[in-house]
Amino acid sequence: MLSARVGFLMAVLGLFLPAVVLGQATANIVGTVKDTSEGGVPGARVTAVNVQTGLRATRESGTDGSYSIPLLPAGQYRLEVEKEGFQRYSQSGIMLAVGDNVRLDAILTVGSVAESVTVTATAPLLETETGTIRGLVDQQRIVDLPLNGRRVTNLMQIQAGVIQRSSGTSEGDAFVVNGSRQSGVYFTLDGGMNTDSYRNYSGVFPNPDAVQEVSIQKSNFSAEYANATGAVVTVATKSGTNEFHGSAFEFLRNAVFNARNFFAARRDSLKRSQFGGTLGGPIIKDKLFFFGSYQGTRTRSDPQLTRQFLPTAAIRQGRFSGPITDPQTQRPFPDNQIPAARLNPVTLELLKYIPDPGTPDGQRFVGVPNKDREDEYTAKADANLGAHRLMGRFFRQRYERPFTGNVGDLASMFASDVGRSNQPYQQLTLNDIFTASPQVLNSATFALRWRRTHNDWTSVDLPIDFARAGVKGIAVKDPASIYVNISGGFLARPGWNYDKRDYDIHIADTVTWIRSSHEIKFGGEVLRSKNDIRNDFRTMGLFNFNGNITGNPFADFMLGEVYQFDQGGGEYKELYGTRWGFFAQDTWRTLPNLTLTLGLRWDPMFPFHDDLGRTQCFVPGASSVRFPNAPTGYLNDGDPGCPTGGFDSYWQQIAPRFGFAWRLTGRSVVRGGFGLFWNPQFTVLYNGFVNAAPFSPQVTRFGVRLDDPYGPAANPFPAAFAPFNPPADAEFFTPLGSFGTFARDFKPSYMETFNLTLEHEVARNLVARASYIGNLGRRLSYTDDLNYARYAPGATTGNIQQRRPYGDFGAILTTYSAGTSSYHGLQLSMERRVTRGFSFEVNYTFSKSIDETSADTTPQNPSQTVPMNRTLNRGVSDFDQRHRLVASHVWSLPELSGQNAVVRGVLGGWQFSGITTIRSGGPFSVRSGTDRALSGLGSTFADVIGDPFLDNGRSRAERIARYFNTSAFSLAKLGTFGTSPRNIMRGPGAINFDFGLMKIFPLTEQVRLQFRAEMFNAFNTPNFNNPFANVNTPSRFGRIEGAGSPRIMQFAMKISF
Repeated sequence: MLSARVGFLMAVLGLFLPAVVLGQATANIVGTVKDTSEGGVPGARVTAVNVQTGLRATRESGTDGSYSIPLLPAGQYRLEVEKEGFQRYSQSGIMLAVGDNVRLDAILTVGSVAESVTVTATAPLLETETGTIRGLVDQQRIVDLPLNGRRVTNLMQIQAGVIQRSSGTSEGDAFVVNGSRQSGVYFTLDGGMNTDSYRNYSGVFPNPDAVQEVSIQKSNFSAEYANATGAVVTVATKSGTNEFHGSAFEFLRNAVFNARNFFAARRDSLKRSQFGGTLGGPIIKDKLFFFGSYQGTRTRSDPQLTRQFLPTAAIRQGRFSGPITDPQTQRPFPDNQIPAARLNPVTLELLKYIPDPGTPDGQRFVGVPNKDREDEYTAKADANLGAHRLMGRFFRQRYERPFTGNVGDLASMFASDVGRSNQPYQQLTLNDIFTASPQVLNSATFALRWRRTHNDWTSVDLPIDFARAGVKGIAVKDPASIYVNISGGFLARPGWNYDKRDYDIHIADTVTWIRSSHEIKFGGEVLRSKNDIRNDFRTMGLFNFNGNITGNPFADFMLGEVYQFDQGGGEYKELYGTRWGFFAQDTWRTLPNLTLTLGLRWDPMFPFHDDLGRTQCFVPGASSVRFPNAPTGYLNDGDPGCPTGGFDSYWQQIAPRFGFAWRLTGRSVVRGGFGLFWNPQFTVLYNGFVNAAPFSPQVTRFGVRLDDPYGPAANPFPAAFAPFNPPADAEFFTPLGSFGTFARDFKPSYMETFNLTLEHEVARNLVARASYIGNLGRRLSYTDDLNYARYAPGATTGNIQQRRPYGDFGAILTTYSAGTSSYHGLQLSMERRVTRGFSFEVNYTFSKSIDETSADTTPQNPSQTVPMNRTLNRGVSDFDQRHRLVASHVWSLPELSGQNAVVRGVLGGWQFSGITTIRSGGPFSVRSGTDRALSGLGSTFADVIGDPFLDNGRSRAERIARYFNTSAFSLAKLGTFGTSPRNIMRGPGAINFDFGLMKIFPLTEQVRLQFRAEMFNAFNTPNFNNPFANVNTPSRFGRIEGAGSPRIMQFAMKISF
């Protein structure tokens, strides 16, 4: 099916490619041709020559002597300037990186063209042409810096203002940049879209040996770019040249060289090998080139251990160390003992497959063994065909993982990583840059991205399921699944079948028109996204125990007293949608020392949707025409008052952009600007709509029994298991389980970004800069349950449903667009380009970010702890790091080729590289750990009853045992959401040193052998996690229980030519 679709798309591409375009992984050269009296020289012939591929791009200087050569591929260049009556000018040694706007002024001397003046000088590091704040990781640092896991996206973290929020094989890496949300980064690969549109995280990228450069535009990027609020990341792969180049490598890890995690009883058993190679060269000299790469990864290891608390031998017999409340009498059980006859029979059956850890407090460490296999391939071709410069590159990765769980230990299968998984990924980019005339260029790109995540449990036969354990009336599918969550204890969730497929097609067009001192760009783009999901989510029941009944989650479990039970028809989704964008921009070199960039984008937003109209709206008092049996107020797509996709299309997405660069002197520049950036749609936002009646009925019940969760209530399953197309007279089982909806006035969110930078060239190839960056979020999305249960005298967990304002419904999870955020940051940087073998970059960020919720939320998951009150949820952002310092360096010693063999072998060819990160701690909230408001929303904040801060001078052991003053907090007063502010506390900071040591052995004049050793967290510094912060678990409250990775060593050998 996919191949047919791809064939159709390629046919469409053949019709439209000459007129389509997307932002390229290119650079620009600008400047002024002058004579010796500093006067402009018009009509000079200016040529940029790529010395590696022979590519030549020629322009004529304007009436004032200015010139611009845009859309040059990254690489090494020579600049040639000719004008009758003047000596020929040539400047060599120019390195262009992705996104560079390099100013190269040429001074011509009167004389014959046959005479020449040759200058050897690198392009200046000082940025003089744009207000955008940009970071660059060049090829040397990509391959020489110690890169844990060899994921090039991790290199973003060496830049100022960048914080990683999540990382995974199935959904990519997420970063917060300058206070934007983690969905606000747009990733491209060779100019083609490579952003995973499910959550707007990164796509998959080739290995570092296949990558030429990584460019990160972090603030105030121009009107050419959309689909981002925080940064645009451009990864450019290597290309072939007129000489053959290649490499073969293997990186090895073995646990015998690693340290033990601070909290682990022993070292892991990691064995990992990453091996592969690259090859590039000419097919036709100066015309046609190829490049290819392969990397394989094989991992075998014991798991990274996770702390769990399981029922002890005493708890299994109903004996507890503290008071627990009898739900029948509302008084404490005598002697803290649950009578044997009261122990729930289903619990006792499940405990046969949940081992006794044999520890006094039930603590154990457990994890998922790692047996991953990953293979990636990159194939690329470049062609210089006169007026056309063509590029095509195909990238494919396949990740595979077998089932590694222990079916006899349900609690050991606490994450989906235990299951068998198959995850292929493909990305195709085609580029055409067409020079219509010396003044007009058209750049064309087609990009196709496709991904599948298939977690397959069909071969797993669990020894028990809820039906066999004795749960009355529970429907179970094949393969069976279990979900039991004990707050503060453990999660047992052997997985369910999950199959997600998505693809994106991106087509755009940009024309560049150079007219005197103006460089005008205009164009448009279209992005088509599709997301299909087949997910047995909730189909076999989810049982959550949080201590709401007895005051102790384990006592609730032993009694079978469930806080919240959920069951649903499954998540089956066929979503698609289209994004459009148009822009115009003028880069105006107003004065020789002043450049203005003025742009405007228009990105109208149309909600995504599917053919079945699976979209819900809540309109009190309205009746459904499409499904007349639906409860009053419950509408679906097709009903009057319920727009397709859940909210009205928004045409007013106008985004002005302004930037300036003012050269104060030849070595100093002031840059800045302002821009408005709209937050892009992504497909997970619509998941909640397919988890709703009548397409996939949902049941949510509070205060039920584990052995009989439905009791007298109707049970729609298994008859209501999705997928199916419900008839107009479909039956509705009330109260409906939770469902999601957009607020009736929902509108897209945006960020207002402004920056001011002072940059100074301290010395040749050494630049210092200071930047202020502000980022204001407006109309940010958050999700509230407008139907939460209101507290009243006599309130219990069991009558939550009766206390909801709309009795026919459970949670009505409504996504609003009224959130705000503010970020203000000072960024100080110093950068040295490679000089005498040494380069470094130091970035320090001092910042503060405030919001009500720190990530875009779906109409499926509430984001507000205190409902319907944004003010009480406002606090420092979850990702806020007040101080962050990152320093990276590469130091290459000479090979000493003129010395004898012994001296060369011992002292020559050494390299030393490293990344140092020092940061302050992240914020966290202190919670009750239980639903004290009896609202149905889960855990509330705690109450503050004292000073929570303790002396920072305490010993490490004291801080681990009691990180903050636990006596300053108590359970929230019954019926309230707690008085402790969101993110009131800050966790431990972190210090990390990653080092690499390399030795290069010249085998021949063209062949080099490199041996390298790398250490991550070289000094084995324990970087502690935030402490456990739920009041209702006194034995753990305030205790630090986890730490980051210990020292890990990696060895490698690489041969290159």
